[in-house]
Amino acid sequence: MGRAGASFAPRQPALATMNDVIAPWYRRHLLLVVCLSLFCGFFVCWFGCKWKSKPTIVYIVRHAEKGPDPGNGDPALSAPGIARAAELARVLDRCDVEVAYATQFQRTQQTVAPTATQEALTPILLQSSDVAGLVASIRSNDRGKIVLVAAHSNSAPEIVLELCGATVPAIDDATEFDNLYQVFLPRCGSPKLQHMKYGAPSP
Repeated sequence: MGRAGASFAPRQPALATMNDVIAPWYRRHLLLVVCLSLFCGFFVCWFGCKWKSKPTIVYIVRHAEKGPDPGNGDPALSAPGIARAAELARVLDRCDVEVAYATQFQRTQQTVAPTATQEALTPILLQSSDVAGLVASIRSNDRGKIVLVAAHSNSAPEIVLELCGATVPAIDDATEFDNLYQVFLPRCGSPKLQHMKYGAPSP
């Protein structure tokens, strides 16, 4: 016989642990969990690739033909120059230019004007000597955009060099107005340069 006064408490059922609750649910919905994980992974990879794949494309020209110097060093475009500026807008019509740069001189501003009007843009004006500032602005403010730059015979090759490291031939200041440089700056990988011509051929 047991000892007098001894008592036995009924055994309490063990408390369910968090694992006891989650594990059955997880097993029942394993396929759903796997599908959601795969979908999320695919979406993150796709979005990351799309974001990384959009390059910056910069079109660089020397200003179009200028007229006689009025004595202040700031001549306007001549009639052939006005025609070349209009041709530049036609050539870039399907490129969807998003940003336009010109210098403090009206010949560069008039060169980008038809393209800027076509795309409803207000050109950004920088000093012609500030190549470093121009390149820094493109790299920091215009990533993934289509950019047009109108520069000068001495600065256009320098801009190309600073953007992509490529050297292009010097531009003849008196006669050469038909160069169109396309600098392709991918998110990843090496930049590429394409040297094209547009408008009436320079002599």
